[in-house]
Amino acid sequence: MWNKLASFILKYNWLLMLLITALTLFFAFCGSKVKMEYDMAQIIPSDEQIVKDFDFFKTEFSNDANTLVAGFKSDHIFSKNLLNELFNTCENLKKIDGITGVLAIPTAVHLKKNKADKKFEVAPLIKKPIENEATADSIKATFNSWKFYNNRIYNDSLNATLIAVTIDIDVLNSPERITKVEEIISVFNMFGAQNDIKLSYSGFPFLRNYRVTTMRKEVQLFLLLSVIIVAIVLLLLYRSLLGVLLPLSIVGIGVIWAVGMMWLFGYEIDLLLGIIPTLMVIIGIPNCVYFFNKYQLEYDKTLQKTKALHHTIERIGNVTFYANLTTAIGFAVFAVTDSKMLQQFGLVAGLNVFAVYIISIIVLPGVLKLLPPPKTNKNNTLKTGFLVKIVDRLKSIAVYQYKAVWGVTIIVIGIAIFGLYNLKSEGYIFDDIPKDSQSYKDLLFFEDNFTGVIPFEIIIDTQKKGAVTKLSTLKIIDKIQREIAADKMITQPLSIAEGLKMAGQAYYEGNPKRYALPTSGTEKNLIFSYLSKTQNNNLSDNLLNRFIDKDQQLARLSFQMKDIGSRQFEEKLVWIQKTVDEAIGEKQFKVMYTGTTMVVLKGYKFLVDGLLRSLVFAFLIIAIIMGFLFRSFKMLIAAIVPNIIPLLVTTAIMGYFNIYLKPATVLIFSIAFGISVDFTIHFLAKYKQELSLNNNDVRQTIFATLNETGLSMIYTAITLLCGFMVFLVSTFEATVYLGLLTSATIVIALLSNLILLPSIILALNKKV
Repeated sequence: MWNKLASFILKYNWLLMLLITALTLFFAFCGSKVKMEYDMAQIIPSDEQIVKDFDFFKTEFSNDANTLVAGFKSDHIFSKNLLNELFNTCENLKKIDGITGVLAIPTAVHLKKNKADKKFEVAPLIKKPIENEATADSIKATFNSWKFYNNRIYNDSLNATLIAVTIDIDVLNSPERITKVEEIISVFNMFGAQNDIKLSYSGFPFLRNYRVTTMRKEVQLFLLLSVIIVAIVLLLLYRSLLGVLLPLSIVGIGVIWAVGMMWLFGYEIDLLLGIIPTLMVIIGIPNCVYFFNKYQLEYDKTLQKTKALHHTIERIGNVTFYANLTTAIGFAVFAVTDSKMLQQFGLVAGLNVFAVYIISIIVLPGVLKLLPPPKTNKNNTLKTGFLVKIVDRLKSIAVYQYKAVWGVTIIVIGIAIFGLYNLKSEGYIFDDIPKDSQSYKDLLFFEDNFTGVIPFEIIIDTQKKGAVTKLSTLKIIDKIQREIAADKMITQPLSIAEGLKMAGQAYYEGNPKRYALPTSGTEKNLIFSYLSKTQNNNLSDNLLNRFIDKDQQLARLSFQMKDIGSRQFEEKLVWIQKTVDEAIGEKQFKVMYTGTTMVVLKGYKFLVDGLLRSLVFAFLIIAIIMGFLFRSFKMLIAAIVPNIIPLLVTTAIMGYFNIYLKPATVLIFSIAFGISVDFTIHFLAKYKQELSLNNNDVRQTIFATLNETGLSMIYTAITLLCGFMVFLVSTFEATVYLGLLTSATIVIALLSNLILLPSIILALNKKV
């Protein structure tokens, strides 16, 4: 088959290269339209109950992740000048299209009782710029008397305040979202510069904006650095301009195809899809390395260019086909998971890993056919040099000291298994915000001064119209929120109960002591009658209507919390559920725990579980392919064991150094497994060819195999190692770990296949 395929490729190469060119132009056009993803990636499938609950919440109430907050500390917050500056800043923010609300000290409102009309009047705290300090002191006294605002927008004990800007969700889902956030930040920066105040920024719109802009820069940086580093490595290895430009051209075509496919499939570039172009550069290079080395060796034998190319396609094409197939499967299995994020990554990565192989097997012979033949001299780097000495040393260890190799392997496995017990799975809402960045420090500002900005929602369905406004229900809601808010990780809530307390204080002429729920049904009905006649002005879209539905059947309790991580959140959620159940008692209420925090943190566990299942699935498929390829149980055992060791060691490293399992780190196993299997297939395929040529002498066959494939494997490992090191410059911790741990795994996989694999073959074949 491969004999005929090699003849076909060489005969119709010009036509095939023309097809490659046309497809590349098409994908380049498609790739020019691809966009960056802004929303949180959809990890959990839409048919899962947790996603259905979140969609229900957004339909009945509003999105909980559309508020940008700015905060600062000052001993003069209630001075005339600073209040005026804040007032002007809030007015400027309101003028920006797409801003639906601004909540700060100057925009805070209080209710005044109008006895004549039996209604409340909404009175803004500041109507116009303040003229003197006496007025400022009066405003401070009025503001502090309204307990509703305590520790919500002002922390009296720490002299900290915040400004919350609510953005229309349609704007956040539109292309102008980045410029809109930047426009808001520029208004705040002007305020900070004029008053010599350092502001901290947070909230989902701001942090997502940071993530997208940083990710866009890093996608370009990774691609540029990977090309430069791979070019340098290839130049050092081959000392030839052709050995640099030709491989880079092939992987460059692969990058164009990958980005073009993203647009064709309707995907936007997220944190995972963003690393695919760099992966194409790194993973695509080995195809060229193996082809170049084999072509050089075949030409040395035949001294005929066309014949050497034919033999190279026939022999290395078969091996690299299976090597790329296994790597592609390692990625493609993610496409059969339930996670949309993984499906997109798996489909694009899997298809394009194999696409790069097809491109290389067509373009390499076509270009080399037109160029002069390779040089044949004693100084050829394939025959001499430092790396050859390394291969000779490894041959000696693998063949003559294989018992010691087994002993070291057993010790390594024992240490690795012990490290497995320390491995943990945990993710944070803002996992990809670097711990040393200003954005992360700003996040800590809000956690230290206002407990946090991560939304968490509870929906209580009384399952009966009008039941929410019953006094008994209101008391249950108040009990729930008081007990939950007592936790230091969670803020004071917003709910109908809090709104009614504020109305109660207004009903009793602003007396702070009356900030409480009504004590009787009659009192409650009186307060509600005043509220029903109140003309809503800036009371944050009517405080009551935001927290109960139109049928008064659903009640919303809205909390903010610290970014405590998925493991601690699970523990906290169990406690919250127990608290709610005890407060409800025998009432037949249905409770939903939802919000962006709930969906994202629950999604981490879902994602990691899916990744691990995919890895097992990929392992089984690749084992079947290996069995089909070599048709020998002994060879299958020899193939699998060296590929388990690198995964075990990498897992142990994560356990010992407290590197958590999360999406980017679990990807390491898939990438590393595919690369390790590539080494194994190249070794065993050559071993199978050489065995009959060496009269079934296992030891001599191993020597011959290492002589030809060992150097190519080292070349490949060096290229891959240097390529993955580009991820170390990332500002995202998970991406840094991807580069660091994958590089470590490649080294372990190389040694495992060059030393352990021959030792296993010797052990399985006692007659040497």
